[in-house]
Amino acid sequence: MGARFGVGDSMVTILKPKGFERGLVARTFSTDFDVYGQVFKQCQYHIVSDLSPRTIVDLGANVGYASAYFLRAFPNARVIAVEPYPPNVEILTKNMEPYGERAEIISAAVWNRECMLVIDKWGGNEWGIEVRPARDDEVAEIRAIDLPSLGLERIDLLKIDIERAEIPLFSVNFESWLPTVSNIVIELHNQRCEEVFFSALQGYDYELSRSGELTMCRNIRKSAGISG
Repeated sequence: MGARFGVGDSMVTILKPKGFERGLVARTFSTDFDVYGQVFKQCQYHIVSDLSPRTIVDLGANVGYASAYFLRAFPNARVIAVEPYPPNVEILTKNMEPYGERAEIISAAVWNRECMLVIDKWGGNEWGIEVRPARDDEVAEIRAIDLPSLGLERIDLLKIDIERAEIPLFSVNFESWLPTVSNIVIELHNQRCEEVFFSALQGYDYELSRSGELTMCRNIRKSAGISG
């Protein structure tokens, strides 16, 4: 742990995972330390270590710890990190700087269509950020993208941690992009999220495994006899 200093309105410190040449920025009084623990102490993403992805999409990138893990684990990979909450994006940008063109940051939410949303800071913390459509008395200020807007022919690894937005993501319009995804590692936040996710994967074969709070669907392919 290094010296504390300021980034924007936050006091931050530097955490250095084993094997990293440069440390990662964490806000001193925040849930960043919890996310760091999941990624680098509990090693939950070790579940993907047997893969060789070239294109990784990190939906709900938070401050970039999972993205950094992937970039170091897969030196030939490129990560597209998508995060809607501006204070998180500020730290994410700092943490992705060492990776240059291998890391692309998109400041947006992900949804089942391109639209505008609002943010709910659930529980008052930085890792519980939720997005939703605006009510009649609200102004939508957060841009949301859909996966086809990324213009990717293939996604080798799709990481998803989007605080129940997996429900709209996998409810409609997923048929246009799901066939392009080889592997998914996802945090499913409640039973409804699980139901919608696995319903969308009907018609596909895959190998299922789990690591901590993560669910892994590996080698996703159309089931025999399913066309399209």
